[in-house]
Amino acid sequence: MEEKNNAKISLSTFFLILAIIAIIVMGIFIYKINNDKTSEIQKSTELQAQVNILNRTVSDLQGKIDNISNTINSNNSKQSELNNNTTNIPTPSQPAEEKIKYDVEVPLSEIENIKRGIDATEIKAFYQKYKGKIIKVTGYVSAFGDEYDCNLGVELATGVNIGNSQSYKTKVYAYGVTYSSDIIKKIHNLKEGSKISLIGTLSDSWSQPVEIHLTNIVEE
Repeated sequence: MEEKNNAKISLSTFFLILAIIAIIVMGIFIYKINNDKTSEIQKSTELQAQVNILNRTVSDLQGKIDNISNTINSNNSKQSELNNNTTNIPTPSQPAEEKIKYDVEVPLSEIENIKRGIDATEIKAFYQKYKGKIIKVTGYVSAFGDEYDCNLGVELATGVNIGNSQSYKTKVYAYGVTYSSDIIKKIHNLKEGSKISLIGTLSDSWSQPVEIHLTNIVEE
């Protein structure tokens, strides 16, 4: 009888130990599962933080790209406006600025038709008509030089004679005189027969040919 009881106790003890082992194994398994979940959650949180940082970086870079693009577009717009403005500036070959510096253009034919002689009525009328005005007279070069005796001053002046297209070599209708070094350079570069415009004011001498105190010369 005692042996049966001992056998029962031994069997109960075995099952108890087995149950304890099973509980320990299950505890370890559950701990491992919970630990893995915690690790996964932590990794997920870290990944989300990195994604947020990347999004902010992309946003910052996009802002810088937009600023650079706006700056380039603004510079291109200013350059285009500058190019449009500079197209309206006359080139050095354009004499437009020189041509507008006179009050009235006098046809050479008006000077040709003035009668010569003792009666100075017509030449006086011509000088009175254009007195105080800057006139422009166009003709053809017959001669030029540095020894013109004129009513400009006591010293000899540099001057140029002009006539019409047919008789400029033999008949002078007007001449211009000056002391200006800039105009003198232009006179020295002239050629006989060249078409030019004398721009300036009349002298007070009522002379024939007509004497013009030059403010400019324009080659036509």
